[in-house]
Amino acid sequence: MGGTSHRIKCERDFFDEYARECFKGEFASPLVERVLAEVRVSGSSLKEKIVLDAGCGKALWGNAMYREGAIVVGVDIGRKVAQLAKEYNDKRIAIVCADVRHLPFKSEMFDIVFYGYILHHLNEQDIINSLREARRALKKGGACCSVDPNGKNLYIKLIHRYRKIGWVLCRHMISLNERALEPHLITKLFSEAGFRDPHITTLPVIPSAIEQNLRFFRRFNNFLEKTLPLFGGNVLAWCLQDGQ
Repeated sequence: MGGTSHRIKCERDFFDEYARECFKGEFASPLVERVLAEVRVSGSSLKEKIVLDAGCGKALWGNAMYREGAIVVGVDIGRKVAQLAKEYNDKRIAIVCADVRHLPFKSEMFDIVFYGYILHHLNEQDIINSLREARRALKKGGACCSVDPNGKNLYIKLIHRYRKIGWVLCRHMISLNERALEPHLITKLFSEAGFRDPHITTLPVIPSAIEQNLRFFRRFNNFLEKTLPLFGGNVLAWCLQDGQ
């Protein structure tokens, strides 16, 4: 796999190792529904839209879009993850083992390229390269969308600062290479990849089962999100191919 950065290799190997654990249960389904609500507002109906679930994992995001009538293709760099995604999902959702920086698809193929909790696993140059591939693969007027942990949220900062503790508690959920992304950095990276005027909004944290038991942190985070809207636990970026 020439040209694959050390960070991407570590992430690929991590999720391949814990693939089956990652496929247990439902990851943050309320967050998926909230993101889809934003997608609907920004891009209207998903019916018959061709969607790329980039870095799909178990294709939770792609599955939700498929249920709304989208034609979904998922890609993941992990061979074990991609294989399990094929077993987990409806056979009409195509799963391909591929690198999001080098998509094996023709240009102007997709209506939507969606990154669900993926970009924060990459370094800045790899994010730019991946977004450039998204631009190439998008139809004119198509949309690129990403959702990642918000680096300006103090609760998220705390989790990532002490993520080694979280890794010990639930290591199939947290990799040691991931980092939260601040809204201004996401705007910068989208712009450097050639997108114009990305729309940025924040969404609440959907706590894991373990975090739900940390009452103090949950209340603290809820307070931040209500008083400081830009400090929501997740940051959603949305941009059309033509910059509108």
